[in-house]
Amino acid sequence: MKKIAFMMFLTIAIIFAGSQVNQAEAREVYVGTYSDGTAVYLLTQTVQKFAAGRAGAYECDVRAGRDYIHYRFEADSEGWHYRNSEGYRDYIHNGRSPIAENILNFLRSNY
Repeated sequence: MKKIAFMMFLTIAIIFAGSQVNQAEAREVYVGTYSDGTAVYLLTQTVQKFAAGRAGAYECDVRAGRDYIHYRFEADSEGWHYRNSEGYRDYIHNGRSPIAENILNFLRSNY
């Protein structure tokens, strides 16, 4: 009887632990506010890291209000640059793209 109770407890603990991991992975991380006042959140479950070039590349989606925007980040000899599904592309330096810079900083620190 004790063995059955222990196995049931162990099974419940494993299920609970697994559900906690999934919840932690699927979250929204605030990365800034667009100039129109729209808050932007990185959707962590969409992050992908690729082996491309020296530094690799990242792709992810963000939620800005009710819109979803896809970002891709890559590095070349001049530094990191991005492009997104709205047609914007630029290098990330000198604060020209603060949202993209915040996203990239989070990606590089956590993935």
